[in-house]
Amino acid sequence: MNQIIIGSGNGGFMLIYIIALAALLYFLMIRPQKKHQDKHKQMLNALKIDDRILTVGGITGYVRDLNDTYIYVEIADGLVIELNRQYVATVLQEDDVEDETDELPEEDAEEIESVEQNEAAEEAEEATEAVEDAEEKKVEEKN
Repeated sequence: MNQIIIGSGNGGFMLIYIIALAALLYFLMIRPQKKHQDKHKQMLNALKIDDRILTVGGITGYVRDLNDTYIYVEIADGLVIELNRQYVATVLQEDDVEDETDELPEEDAEEIESVEQNEAAEEAEEATEAVEDAEEKKVEEKN
């Protein structure tokens, strides 16, 4: 009788295949995630008062106090919130923050200038009308 034996190959090849897949999984997924977690933990440990931060929810503010678990973030004048350290996304650098004194684009600057000129002209016209009205009243009072 002839017997057919199924799976009578070398088991070493299957073991090498499983090890290769585990190594690939480690280098493509686990290692980069661990690096990111370590970097985030270092950033959280380096937090100090007056740092400008961005939370996971997109809120920015300044660190006003901190302890091991929580930080206290001022998000508006006099408005301080308590936040778990884990919810800090990043510490913003000064060059990350838009400077409010940046120059406006040329079109916007021209539009603002023309609006200001129109407002000034309207104010001057109102002032002249007020003077004319005052003069008319004086003339009427004399008569």
